[in-house]
Amino acid sequence: MSSSVDVIWSPREYPLAPQAVASCSAALARALTAKLLKKEESELRKLLCVAGKEVLLVIGEESDLPWLDGVVYIGQERNSTIYIPTIWQASAPLPLLERALLAANPSLMPPIAVLPFSSLIVSLAKPFIPDRQTLQSIMEKF
Repeated sequence: MSSSVDVIWSPREYPLAPQAVASCSAALARALTAKLLKKEESELRKLLCVAGKEVLLVIGEESDLPWLDGVVYIGQERNSTIYIPTIWQASAPLPLLERALLAANPSLMPPIAVLPFSSLIVSLAKPFIPDRQTLQSIMEKF
């Protein structure tokens, strides 16, 4: 049995509510980190982050998310644990897509975010609460 699923992404008629924002390049990750560093500590405590080689993902309520051109806003469909871009929909059912991605990437821990146009799959299993020191450290790595 193959774990691959062919997926075509098409525009969604009605966007999902943003629950997270993702930068998909080092330059955007730096810009997103800089935006976070302008927030008050009390605002930062409302957010969770996941950082990778060239990705920074910020999870939070829509009103608390930083807004920045070029980043990808992601959300979840009802009854789904996979995060996808708010303005795109997958041709495959999301539970099937998630099973295929987890089968193909056994070390990946759910929940996951799929950023299809950057070919990124990010685990959201171990987020951290951002603080200025951690954000400065992350900024230096990008």
